[in-house]
Formats: sequence, structure tokens, C-alpha cells
Amino acid sequence: MERRAAELYQVELASLGIDLEIRAMPWEQQWDLARSPDPQQRQDILLFYWWPDLVHPQSWLDALFKSQDEILFNLSYYSNPEYDALVERGVAEAGLDREQAAATFIEAQRLLLEDAAALFIFDQKYVRVTSNRLGGYADNPAYPHVVRWYETYNAAR
Repeated sequence: MERRAAELYQVELASLGIDLEIRAMPWEQQWDLARSPDPQQRQDILLFYWWPDLVHPQSWLDALFKSQDEILFNLSYYSNPEYDALVERGVAEAGLDREQAAATFIEAQRLLLEDAAALFIFDQKYVRVTSNRLGGYADNPAYPHVVRWYETYNAAR
């Protein structure tokens, strides 16, 4: 999937006179390059996807875009004190007023879009095929590769 997406970008950028070099490499090598302390050594574009590890906007907004002195997952190297303050405020509000926290997180996301911190090119869709004999199955979009087998049963019995 990453290769095809990169090739699409390569063609479109070429029409603008921009040469995009595609370098496929193992994840560990990409990771080391992206987190290099020398900004001149980092790649200009990194295809990266993420799914939430917990059911809270902080997982995504904090880990991927909040300013970091030492880079962990903010691989767009985005740094905006106003955005950071919104995320911190949203986290604090979440325990007191969920509606206000949601509004604050939405404001932070609008700022990300205005600043073009990243290109959000697609939402991954997963298709599940199951037998009508499988009972108790519940899909969890946060964990697309996990099936909680202990909750399933043979519905044909």
C-alpha cells in the first residue's frame, strides 16, 4: 500500500517539476532515519499510519503532533505552542467536562489542518467475513487485528 501511494505522489509531483525519490526500507531503518538528531539526515516525507491505543483523542493528538524535545512519534516535527496548549487543556477538561474537552480537541485538530502538519490521505477500512455460526463476535476498530475469541461461541448449537 505504501509503495502505491508513494508512486502516486511521485507522478503528481513530477508534473510540478519536483523529483520524489522513493526508498523502500525496513521499519527499523525508517524509524532511525526519522528520529535522527540531525534534521538534514531525516527524510522529507514519511508514510505513517496510526490507530488509537486507547479511546481518547490524546493518544493521537499528543503522541503524533505535540512538540517533543526528543522525537518519539512526532515524525512530522510539528511544533506549535498554541496547539500544545489546546491538547493539554483538552486532557485536563476531559475529566471534568467531556463536551468542552471535545470542543477543545476539535479546535486543536482544526489548527493541525490549518498548519498542514500532515497529509491525512485515507482512513483504513477493514472487511470482516464471519460465519453466521459465530456468535459473540464484536469488531473493535481500535484493534483491527485482535479477535477476542474468549467472547465468541458456536451459535449453531
